[in-house]
Amino acid sequence: MNFGIKAPRQLFTKEETFKALCEDFDIDKKVEALLIKSGMANLEDMRFYFEDDTDVRTFVASDATLKDGVLRLQVSRMRAAWNAYCVLAKKRDDGRATHETKDFDDPLEEETLRGVVENWWTRHKVKFPPNCTPGDQAIARCYRELTTRLLTVSDVWKIRDRLHQVTTSAKKVRIPNMDLWKGEPEKDPQHPRTANQYLKCLHTYFLALSIAGSSPLVGVPTAHENQAASPVKYVGVPWDVLLAYYYRAEQHSQHLPEGTRLRWIEETDVTERAVWAREHRETQLTLGEIVLSNFNLRAACWQPPVLGSVVTHAFPPTTLGRETA
Repeated sequence: MNFGIKAPRQLFTKEETFKALCEDFDIDKKVEALLIKSGMANLEDMRFYFEDDTDVRTFVASDATLKDGVLRLQVSRMRAAWNAYCVLAKKRDDGRATHETKDFDDPLEEETLRGVVENWWTRHKVKFPPNCTPGDQAIARCYRELTTRLLTVSDVWKIRDRLHQVTTSAKKVRIPNMDLWKGEPEKDPQHPRTANQYLKCLHTYFLALSIAGSSPLVGVPTAHENQAASPVKYVGVPWDVLLAYYYRAEQHSQHLPEGTRLRWIEETDVTERAVWAREHRETQLTLGEIVLSNFNLRAACWQPPVLGSVVTHAFPPTTLGRETA
């Protein structure tokens, strides 16, 4: 987000964080040394370490070798860095408060929506047709569920794509004898109930999740990412991890007759996504880490039943908080 000033970056260690801060704001190495020697461990500590600009001046002036014009310049730059982080942190906190008061389906603020879409485009450089691209409402719900750690098992039949968004509109009805209008709920998309259509809706839903979770993880230098690295270490919901799940569902479902394919894939998918939702609420793992770990742990659950046998769902227990690849 661009506030007209550089945005302080929280990196892996306090040394890296304060070095980057001083480089970004052209702060002297002597002030950098003061920051590293202080009890502050991160930018959030710095936010509350100083109460006002006077505290910043006192902190910088504790190095007696900084005098006169040099001192004033370094105080000015340190104030700019501190104020810049305070602005970012307040905007972040205000955003969290807004999520608590808004319906999850309400549109995202334009800046937030544009930011997540640009993050996804920067990483993947891929576009989909309107009938495969999630609508703004779908992205908004996924974004709020991820940021508040209240992931649900969404009904993918109701996912609204971009085509549905631009060809439908909510109607407003006037309340009799009152100068008031109320909006009617937007109608859900109507799809043929087939296995192929379920997979298509699932693909659109996964794309919404990936776009909503496309922001780089805090403190992770994405410039160091390479082909051998696990994508869950860099973004919250990697697209390729969701695609692996999607393609497995598509491939295994083809071994079943058309008459039983939809029921099996829907039951198996909903059961697994219920595990995702539970772990997302009960742990601090990202959704990408959860999907990746369950992909291998629950692989047997995706083996199609033998024809003529009874379809059962006996799932192995899930370990919370385990390490991911």
